[in-house]
Amino acid sequence: MLLGGLGRRARTHGPAIVAAISVVMGAAAPAAAADPPSHFRLLLHGFADVPDAHGFGLGGWVVAPDVSTAPGKWLGIVGPRYAQPTWNIELMGGAYVSDLEGTSVVDSRAELTALMPFYAWANVEYIDLFAGARSQFYAYAQADFAVARRGATLALVGVETEDLWGGGIDDVSVGPHLFVPLGPLVLQVAYQRHHGAPDALWLRALFTAQPPAGDAAATPRTKS
Repeated sequence: MLLGGLGRRARTHGPAIVAAISVVMGAAAPAAAADPPSHFRLLLHGFADVPDAHGFGLGGWVVAPDVSTAPGKWLGIVGPRYAQPTWNIELMGGAYVSDLEGTSVVDSRAELTALMPFYAWANVEYIDLFAGARSQFYAYAQADFAVARRGATLALVGVETEDLWGGGIDDVSVGPHLFVPLGPLVLQVAYQRHHGAPDALWLRALFTAQPPAGDAAATPRTKS
């Protein structure tokens, strides 16, 4: 979910943005009729390469998973990162913290830009791994088409799935989304059809703190 240099790799498809937005809004039209609950997620991401480490570095995230329904819950994770020009992966550990109580998390996030203007990103988490029946497995994945003009990315249009299993929950979702990059800030809107929970309308804001322009770690950046 970085979007930091997507425009440099995307082809120019400026006139397509109107059609793309229309498709996403049309696919999400049932949301208005059903009046699904709305949610807001805040994501802060930072990363840096270790000098002369051939792509190895450090990545970290601070996330408020749902400010609307659980404003006191936060996720903090940090760990090693490996980046190449067309893909990167982060393997991290940390915890969900709510009401001064923590729940351990093992987290992995990966990004693929080798097929631009087609883009992919995925995140998996093992939550409370050693808690037996209370342990949970979370998965998120997206596939997108980059809409660009004159080498600058205007939007990502695609589909996502966000799923959670364990701890008495069995929830699978799929739906369309639209991402709009504004420098280091990415605004996201998604409509999810759920099996196992109510359908949902998501608004998300992602801020990425990137290395200086001359840093090798900035080269492969594209988009979560």
